[in-house]
Amino acid sequence: MAASVGIAIYPTDGEDPDTLLRRADIAMYAAKRSDRPFALYTSDLDAAGRGRLSLTREMRQGMESGQFRLHYQPVIDVSSHRVRYVEALVRWQHPRLGLLKPDRFIPWPRRAA
Repeated sequence: MAASVGIAIYPTDGEDPDTLLRRADIAMYAAKRSDRPFALYTSDLDAAGRGRLSLTREMRQGMESGQFRLHYQPVIDVSSHRVRYVEALVRWQHPRLGLLKPDRFIPWPRRAA
């Protein structure tokens, strides 16, 4: 079990309780994504969050309109030159951003080194 804390500072990050709580929440999720125990709010976090939210909405539309592609990649045993198995890889053919690999649209938990 671990705790994640988001920090927003009055009046720099907001002058009313709702804004401060919203921005502290944004910082808390940034802390969770980074595996750090806390994060300070910055306007960059807000922009990154909006970008992720926008991509999430676009991903739903992409699923409905068939923009996801399945690619197969053989894994070959170098010594025998035989195919050991085949990996199935998903790619998103985004209409504006081009072919996206999963690390752009699937959030992977980061591990502390």
